[in-house]
Amino acid sequence: MPQFRKICKVYQGYNFKRDEHTIVGFLTKLTVGGVDVKADHACKDPANKDVQAVAVLSDVAWGTGVTDAIYIAGVVSVATRQAIAQLVYTTLLSVQVDFQFTVWEYDLIKATYFPCFFSDAVLKGCLEKNGEALNMSVADDPETAVPSPPNYMFKLGLVPQSTDAQTVTIAVAESKNIPKTWGLKVG
Repeated sequence: MPQFRKICKVYQGYNFKRDEHTIVGFLTKLTVGGVDVKADHACKDPANKDVQAVAVLSDVAWGTGVTDAIYIAGVVSVATRQAIAQLVYTTLLSVQVDFQFTVWEYDLIKATYFPCFFSDAVLKGCLEKNGEALNMSVADDPETAVPSPPNYMFKLGLVPQSTDAQTVTIAVAESKNIPKTWGLKVG
């Protein structure tokens, strides 16, 4: 099965320029174990809409299988870094995660940006486990690609909850969307 992966340019996420045709993405919702992580990055997306983001994305990947994990990496603010670090070092009573994101790519033929990896609805997942550890981390040292405001690398691995199947959309160009199923209902 093919893997879907996009490397996003963090600088472009903070300083969007229409004449730079790089991939950009935003994590716009994140709730971990019932704790809402505040969306505190004020950004502009390629559609010139205001976006409140939990993280400006640097990398997203998905194996495209219904039970494959979705991996998200990006940078978060100082306050968000503290909130995530608290979750990392706390024994979570629930590993359920609600999240939503959009990754944008440029269509050279149509000369426009389009969402290339997204979900219209909030996705329901669980933190992936790496051995005994949960796949969620945040850096101690700030990133340097965008020196101000201070921001920290954040990584997350998510597997689907055993609820109804959910839809994630992959697109290869404007209006060439491929809806894919993420998750299986158990029971």
